[in-house]
Amino acid sequence: MCAKMRDVQLRFPDARVKGIAELVEFIRDPDWHPTQIDNELLRRLGIASSHEDKALHTLHFLGLINDSGAPTPAFDDLKQDYQGTLARLIREKY
Repeated sequence: MCAKMRDVQLRFPDARVKGIAELVEFIRDPDWHPTQIDNELLRRLGIASSHEDKALHTLHFLGLINDSGAPTPAFDDLKQDYQGTLARLIREKY
């Protein structure tokens, strides 16, 4: 994913809402702290089936994962203040 993300010019994400909503349920779980979020993890969790790349692009675009797929501080901020953090990230990116 990291090479792919660097080579792509900025484009707005077009992930399916259902896949992102499924992932948000995991993100909001205070005990869920993955070291990396990648296609394999999303497949194991049954999230964004066949659309893993779009979901990952959305997470990267919002700044929730870095180029290598590791969660960023913003990822952890969602656990503390979901609505406030998401609103801030959307304002910053759009």
